[in-house]
Amino acid sequence: MKRFGVSAIDGQPITIEIRGNRIQTVERPRDQSGPEDEESGAFIISPGFVDLQVNGVEGHDYSSEALSKPDIDAICRAMAVRGTVKHTATIITGPQKQMLRSIAEIQRAHSRDKTVNRAVTGLHVEGPFISPEDGPRGAHPRQSVRLPDVSEYESWQEAADGNVQIVTVAPELPGALAFIERIAADGVIAAIGHTNAPPECIAEAVCAGARMSTHLGNGSSAMLPRLHNFLWEQLADDHLVAGIISDGVHLPESVLRVFARAKQVERLVLVSDIAPLAGMDPGEYRWGDTHVQVHDDGHLTVVGTPYFAGASAGQDTAITVFSRATGWPLSDVVRLCTSNPARLLGMAGYPHELQAGDSADLTIFRYDQRRHTVQVIETILGGEVLYRGELLPSDKSVLDHEGC
Repeated sequence: MKRFGVSAIDGQPITIEIRGNRIQTVERPRDQSGPEDEESGAFIISPGFVDLQVNGVEGHDYSSEALSKPDIDAICRAMAVRGTVKHTATIITGPQKQMLRSIAEIQRAHSRDKTVNRAVTGLHVEGPFISPEDGPRGAHPRQSVRLPDVSEYESWQEAADGNVQIVTVAPELPGALAFIERIAADGVIAAIGHTNAPPECIAEAVCAGARMSTHLGNGSSAMLPRLHNFLWEQLADDHLVAGIISDGVHLPESVLRVFARAKQVERLVLVSDIAPLAGMDPGEYRWGDTHVQVHDDGHLTVVGTPYFAGASAGQDTAITVFSRATGWPLSDVVRLCTSNPARLLGMAGYPHELQAGDSADLTIFRYDQRRHTVQVIETILGGEVLYRGELLPSDKSVLDHEGC
């Protein structure tokens, strides 16, 4: 099958032929039917979006004690609707037995199902080794927060067949620095998050091997020391890649601009942190042991508090919000949810640059530059169409080019 539109990488017209699970040929025609620039509504062809923080969506929860293969399938499909082709399944703080069960269930699906194997890169264990304090703890249940334990980490890796890729930890906890050293030695990404650490502790965590900040600016106290705090320290440290939630709710646009200037394009990743209650009707729900309010506009908070309970939007929204806030070109913003997360994970054969031989993992979308809106048209995983949105009559000739 063939797809043609505008490359998200360089903004030039491109025709891609896919055979099997690879890009077979890439052509850059001088003339082609259809629009040829971002503003005119052309299809933008991008490497598939990669999300490092997916908790669940539309009622399906990676951390649920009832997690099953149909839930995992549904999450993969629902994320594809939002443009995400690959994601890291995220397990949040819970009882050890429950966390192990979820990890094992995800790994079972990962090893037995081709689509899940391609769509789920591995696991991000966000907690339970986080701050127990209100604010930094976020929506994680206090009763399950505990101190870093290497033996528990090893049990996760055994259940995951070594596929735990990211662990979020608060570095101020007793034993946290030694824990970071241990997982970093395994090649696992130690991510600083849900923390109330003093700035010198952040520096020590980086020396121990921490490489990432989990949803920087969120999962923190409402009030911080004016100058000496963990936020400035993480922003200033070039060894840390900052994951940020750019959904128009978690971080004001002014904060996004400051983060963008501090970290620049090389050290930023757009994560959704999308929660199991994303996409649900407004009302009150249970997320594990946490009572969550789904507001009329879709955002999620812990009932009776100002604290967010995960996010409700995907990376398609993150691109639009970040583009509007920063004015960065689309080619740079797309890197924050394609090549940057893939490089951080060390994904074999990925990220690609839309070249022959690259994996046929693609996100195709319309981008309205004036309105900063993204409409996902199609997501392709390993050469197979995972999602196709509603098309205009003229669109079908583009997507179905030469008999697809």
